[in-house]
Amino acid sequence: MSGTVPERVSAWFEMWQRNLVYKGEDTYVQVGALEPEEESSTNELATAWAFCLAKELGQTERAERLHRFLSPKVGEGFDVDPYNTGLFLLGERLEKGTFYRLVNG
Repeated sequence: MSGTVPERVSAWFEMWQRNLVYKGEDTYVQVGALEPEEESSTNELATAWAFCLAKELGQTERAERLHRFLSPKVGEGFDVDPYNTGLFLLGERLEKGTFYRLVNG
């Protein structure tokens, strides 16, 4: 949606912030207790998506905090989901409005 209606996504993302956990200099997304068991999400996967969205929306400070949580895990390898590394690398390359420009030219 950030590629088509970024202003709506930005407003939604602000309301969604209650899912973030601030721990020292890091920030991560806390998923529900059953989500890892059901294989629907993990803290790492949700944090990687939030990192990409923060970069897309130009939320530099938030993106940096999410990046700090994820970056040590890239070297160690993520516990569950191999897609996290790809999302992390995508987030490192994204700039504000990248998805929007991809969709809208």
